[in-house]
Amino acid sequence: MKRQLLLYSSMLVFIASLLYIGMYVYAYVENARDLEHIQDVYEAPHTTPTEQAIMNEDEAAHLQREQITKLHSINKDIVAWLQIEGTKLNNPVLQADDNDYYLTHNYKGVFSRAGSIFMDYRNDVQQLGKHTILYGHVMRDDSMFGGLSKYADEAYANDNRVIQFETLYGEYELHVFAAYETTTRFYYLETEFEGKAFGEFIQQIKARSRIDTGVDISVHDQIVTLSTCTTSDDDDERFVVHAKLVQK
Repeated sequence: MKRQLLLYSSMLVFIASLLYIGMYVYAYVENARDLEHIQDVYEAPHTTPTEQAIMNEDEAAHLQREQITKLHSINKDIVAWLQIEGTKLNNPVLQADDNDYYLTHNYKGVFSRAGSIFMDYRNDVQQLGKHTILYGHVMRDDSMFGGLSKYADEAYANDNRVIQFETLYGEYELHVFAAYETTTRFYYLETEFEGKAFGEFIQQIKARSRIDTGVDISVHDQIVTLSTCTTSDDDDERFVVHAKLVQK
């Protein structure tokens, strides 16, 4: 009898493990499929090739913002697009009334273990402030913020120093100047600064950085932070990339 119970218990554990692995794999497959769909929508031309050929630079810039407007019509919470050329990071950016919802929901508002890349609810996408914060899960297939920790390598950071960032209201480049691993005990998530606090914050993150990309940064600049977890079992660990916001 004991032997049979042990056998049944082992079978149940085995089946449960298979189910967990299946759900884990499905989450990645589902995320890849959903991202491919929204990427197709984002990249689809909004005008005919002939119209594109005769556009001036101002008109072209307006066209690109129309791409975000098109996504905004799919979900009003889509406020931007984030991309590092040559990598799997090519995602819409969502924003809700809190920093919890898009941890577990995709751009369609459907439950997803992969969640979404999202902007801190305290930030104003229409008028970006001194510090804009973007969050995303550390996906093991390098999608979303899965490859963010590669910025700990200075050669990689220099090769991928510029991140493309487009909002409903403008186009930007993010020039990476700092990257490091930390824990939640270091509060790098402040969005409002008074007096000398912003300058002190910049000095703190530069001191923590494992890289030096040569990007000049001062209190007169605006910065964007990309924040993710690590693959460690420690839920308090984070990997952070800071970049200077440069309008195109």
